[in-house]
Amino acid sequence: MFFFKNKGKIDPGAIMQDMALNIKTCFWFLNIVLLIIHCLLEVIYVFSGVRVMIVENIFVIAFYAVMFFFLRNNKLKIYCVLMYLEILSHSVLGSLCLGNSCGFQRWAITLMCACFLPMYALFDVSELKRSSALITSSAGLVYIILCVFHLLGFIPDTIPGVVPIIVKLLSLFNSLVLAVGVFFFTYLFTSRITSIEKKYRYQARHDQLTGLYNRFALNEIISREMSAINKDKGFSIAIADIDFFKRVNDTYGHETGDSVLYIVSENLVAHTNDTCKVGRWGGEEFLFIVFGDNSDTRIREKMESIRNDIEHLKIPYQDSYINITISAGISTYISGDNKDTILQRADDNLYEAKETGRNKVVF
Repeated sequence: MFFFKNKGKIDPGAIMQDMALNIKTCFWFLNIVLLIIHCLLEVIYVFSGVRVMIVENIFVIAFYAVMFFFLRNNKLKIYCVLMYLEILSHSVLGSLCLGNSCGFQRWAITLMCACFLPMYALFDVSELKRSSALITSSAGLVYIILCVFHLLGFIPDTIPGVVPIIVKLLSLFNSLVLAVGVFFFTYLFTSRITSIEKKYRYQARHDQLTGLYNRFALNEIISREMSAINKDKGFSIAIADIDFFKRVNDTYGHETGDSVLYIVSENLVAHTNDTCKVGRWGGEEFLFIVFGDNSDTRIREKMESIRNDIEHLKIPYQDSYINITISAGISTYISGDNKDTILQRADDNLYEAKETGRNKVVF
């Protein structure tokens, strides 16, 4: 049995884990902000003397305190649904009990900006469009109804008995809630897009099994080096291949073969630095790139060191060990080379290493 470890390579699973952690942190922050908002509103409601709002808001404060339980247990879907319902109901009740001038209809506008929140709550893709449309339409409908009721006179500008300073204070407060809400949801949206972009950029350039650069990224690096090359700077490449790898798969199984590839990739990564790049070229082949002064000498030393390390590597399997070796072909850039010629020369040297006994480096 093999145990995969991560040394020196980016773990794609870690990216997703960090994203999930950031999303959960945002929801915790949102819940704390909403709890503080309603605590401040409670003070204003007490001075307003509107008992309905005082009592209702006490329940809302308790509601957001309980919501920490759902967040702690990753019940983000439930949290989103209940939060939407609370905001809409508070928007309606606040407008009816305190009047249009207090600005509670703005809460519905804030909620419309949160139409993309389901993707943070990890809704299924099939549910995403439907849930986002439902949020936007329901919040928009509530806002329109409140505006129409105000125009028809069912919701007055102010409620008799509520002092003007309370109306102005609530109007200012709800405007701030709108501004903070729009800013917060915009931040969530942009951070989510950035996280998704980072994820797919990583997947496009890295091998899923080993975490090394994939063939696409390696070709990109070689092309970049060739376009920037000059008389004082060169680069060399090496193509390394695990000897008799098919025998490993046939004898021990493909899962063990994958583990061998991963362990070899760890050994290669241990030999990299700022002037060295390594990636999985395909199958059991790896491509090593060294650039800068004396790249030909340095890559020979590195590949011989890697070959020696892997030759003495004992890979545990059940109650015994697997021994493997690698062969490598090296090619150094010479004037007039293009990407295909330097790769072909390395491949030819690899073929020679295979044909003349394996477990050797040919340059």
